[in-house]
Amino acid sequence: DGFTLVAEQLSVLFSVKTHVKASWYLEKLHSNELEKEVISRMDDITGQMRHRDKLLSIVLADSLADLGEEEIDVENLDFLSLEQVVLLVASQLPPDNIPWQWLEEILFKISPNIPKEIDGEPTMELIKDKLTGRQLLTQVTDETYTMHRMVSEKLSTWTPELLAEITQKYWWNRAEILKSRSVAAHGWEISALIDTISDWFNHQTNHQTDKTNTTNYLLTNLPDIFIFADQYLTDTRIKDLIKTLNKTAKPNSKAHSISLTLLGKTLQSSDPDTALDLYRQSLEISQRLAESAPDNRDAQRNLLLSLNNVAGVLQSSDPDTALGYYQQSLEISQRLAESAPDNRNAQRDLSLSLEKVAGVLQSSDPDTALGYYQQSLEI
Repeated sequence: DGFTLVAEQLSVLFSVKTHVKASWYLEKLHSNELEKEVISRMDDITGQMRHRDKLLSIVLADSLADLGEEEIDVENLDFLSLEQVVLLVASQLPPDNIPWQWLEEILFKISPNIPKEIDGEPTMELIKDKLTGRQLLTQVTDETYTMHRMVSEKLSTWTPELLAEITQKYWWNRAEILKSRSVAAHGWEISALIDTISDWFNHQTNHQTDKTNTTNYLLTNLPDIFIFADQYLTDTRIKDLIKTLNKTAKPNSKAHSISLTLLGKTLQSSDPDTALDLYRQSLEISQRLAESAPDNRDAQRNLLLSLNNVAGVLQSSDPDTALGYYQQSLEISQRLAESAPDNRNAQRDLSLSLEKVAGVLQSSDPDTALGYYQQSLEI
């Protein structure tokens, strides 16, 4: 509980601040009526929690101040020690999944002139040893660390706004980089990114507009990151996040359609019937958007992709119906490719559409299928 955490932090604090006597510190707590006995006599649970929160605040404030030369100035990052910056940045990330590489890159972004070594020792290793030694961070894997949730919540309230903004911009940038797959993504980073996005949504309880705008951005600009993540994560985190995005997306919008598609993809192998239903809902939205904007290439492409998703589920059980969807998709692909002969993506979509139609016809009409395959090959 909270008191156990306080006791652990006090033990660490006394071990590094040998000049501080336990009797003096207990007197400090006594002056604030924060001894354990006072708390245990309280019948009001809310009152107990409030006292323990105050107790934790005092002890953590002293622990954090001991990492620097003075107390934290929330208005000025220049007076923060390196350890304080790293710890406060960590509090802005999911406490169960904190990538050390992110902490290091953010620290050097804030203070690019930090020496790589101090007295012959790597700077970040010295910081890491101090924070883990103080039991403020706990190493889980070679890449990730954890922080006690109560510590994270308390430190987060003390984090300067500028530092919080820098941290948020950093992980948004990581999402932008990873979406293109131009950078070799590691499973730990994909996992951390999904947790960070989920954590952000969980903390935006009173900002529905921000959540809706962020959902729109994520789904319309970074949809591949979720497909990518689904290949790495074997638990329900990605599905839970997409469900959250589905709820916060503007109804009948492009983002709403994409959220249904992504949710369908997470279920396609385990629950194809539900996936098909989600794909059909997405298709209905895509059709309405495409009909209302016939000259909008993006809307038309989303429609052809939605047609392909429905057809993909039906191909084995109902190939005739699947063929109809694929042929509709092919018609759209042909129009888009003809109107933009130099657009590589449009030509690629056409090639894939030809292959999908050929794939359905391969058994029943191999000659026609061959013709489609040859057209695709030419492209």
